[in-house]
Amino acid sequence: MEEKLHNITLENRKKLSATACSEVISFDENEVVLVSGGAQIVVKGRMLTVDEVSKTSGDVIVSGESIDSIVYQKGREKSKEGIFRRILK
Repeated sequence: MEEKLHNITLENRKKLSATACSEVISFDENEVVLVSGGAQIVVKGRMLTVDEVSKTSGDVIVSGESIDSIVYQKGREKSKEGIFRRILK
């Protein structure tokens, strides 16, 4: 499968724009997890909000008080144990 090219733009460590995102996996005020080009992109910071998500174009805009890191993780790792087992630990 051919991976789509994507771009990430960071403005003043407060606004991140990403293109060609296929999914927003999770988000809270400290972390946003996106999927683009077969990799997870983990954005960490403070007071993060997902301001815009376009399913047709794949554009995502994240803003916050401070964006501290952007980390690529290869592929989507599936947990070997189910969600209920992790919750009940």
